[in-house]
Amino acid sequence: PPFIALVLATPKTKWKKMAFLIGIGISILFLFRVILQISYVHLQITPAPGEFYGIFVIFLSGTCRVALPFLLWFALTYKQLLARPEPRNYPMRDEGKKGNAYICPFCGAEKIGILDHIKDVHGEDRLEDEKVRELISEHAELKKAQR
Repeated sequence: PPFIALVLATPKTKWKKMAFLIGIGISILFLFRVILQISYVHLQITPAPGEFYGIFVIFLSGTCRVALPFLLWFALTYKQLLARPEPRNYPMRDEGKKGNAYICPFCGAEKIGILDHIKDVHGEDRLEDEKVRELISEHAELKKAQR
């Protein structure tokens, strides 16, 4: 149930992908549960395995029943969870005398002198990218700075 609830609560996930993630996650959790049950049975067979093995199985059982659904959810949905927000959703920030700060369309950094940042960090060829053209068309003052 925790894994399914986490998948259903994941933002920006379509229903087909949710069903796929739930199927994969439940399969992995089931496999883990089978391995854990086999380990428990192995603990009951005489001669009993070492004390370390018993402690390890009990620790693994308790820890992974709680942590495995969360870790599995994070591993399967990290792209949706850690996606960078679209830079155009952020307004430009006025820096007064220094100039205006803009959000870089490639890395999301907030920079004054955005065109110099793009050229220096991302390469001069990126100045011809569609995202940069959009940024320049939205802010007329950048057209002057580009020349």
